[in-house]
Amino acid sequence: MRLYTVILERQIKPSPEQINEHVSHLKSLNELLFASGPFLDGSGGMVILKVSTEKEAIRIMERDPFIIQKLSTYTIKEWDLTLPEISKEDSPIG
Repeated sequence: MRLYTVILERQIKPSPEQINEHVSHLKSLNELLFASGPFLDGSGGMVILKVSTEKEAIRIMERDPFIIQKLSTYTIKEWDLTLPEISKEDSPIG
């Protein structure tokens, strides 16, 4: 497995209902979701996915309600977790 960061850039402010739909989508990813959260300046947020390929990360993001409803755009980058130093046994990506 690899880690992919997804930077979401807000285009339109979501309603509370739209935020709940987005959060439900993320929760449904189970072990594929490494971490996620909003930026404190309100400009968007970041999602870190634990998947095999960038194509898989794209497929996941294209099903996100924020993307479907054109509330956000996104950029995906493969990411290497290097700090804190952790042993292979303790690594979240195996």
